[in-house]
Amino acid sequence: MSDNKCISVDNQQLGLNTLQPGIKFDGRKRQGHPGSVLAIAWSPDGKTLFSSGYEKIAKRWDIETGTCLYSWEADSNRVWAVAVSPDTQYVATGGDDSLVRLWDIHTGVCLRTFSGHTSQVLSILFTANGDRMISSSSDRNIKIWNVVTGDCLATLQNHLNWVWSLNLSHDAQTLLSGSWDETINCWDITTGQCRQTFRPVRPYEGMIITEVMGLTEAEVGTLKALGALKVN
Repeated sequence: MSDNKCISVDNQQLGLNTLQPGIKFDGRKRQGHPGSVLAIAWSPDGKTLFSSGYEKIAKRWDIETGTCLYSWEADSNRVWAVAVSPDTQYVATGGDDSLVRLWDIHTGVCLRTFSGHTSQVLSILFTANGDRMISSSSDRNIKIWNVVTGDCLATLQNHLNWVWSLNLSHDAQTLLSGSWDETINCWDITTGQCRQTFRPVRPYEGMIITEVMGLTEAEVGTLKALGALKVN
């Protein structure tokens, strides 16, 4: 993004700085988010911006004027994720209630609810042709959805902690996921298999602690998280 389209976000205001002289999204309570802004997504046509926050609310903004076009309650609590379909017809949101919701951008109507995660939905993206949607959650799972039918096509499982971020290759064949378990997983979208896991070298990588005496269960768990192995 060029320097004259720098987005700044703090706990009261979503600002689009110097897009045009004097234009900035209003941070006042009547128009802006009253609490933390958790997610932002451009519409593919570049005309509008969507944001979601800590207080159930998602918003649609007009890029040229900085006006909040409308707001709506997108979750029962925090709205962690927002994504816009490639044809700019739909916006998807996900939050604390573990559901992914698909909204009609023009009418604001909730068209479909995707149920399957068991905890917060943290990230959402659409495939390039818009027929599938991918979500990740604090339940450690990633799900691939059929946008038209609402069916869950696959559940990807390999992370050991919350899955915070997703990124899809341009050919929609490879998915990257990032987690609190300090790993990035590389997935084959067609097969649902994890091709590769990227992780930093841990301080006790490969250390065998099978016969080490006197360790508590918590200490064993910590050592294993740092790379130690307990072989049966």
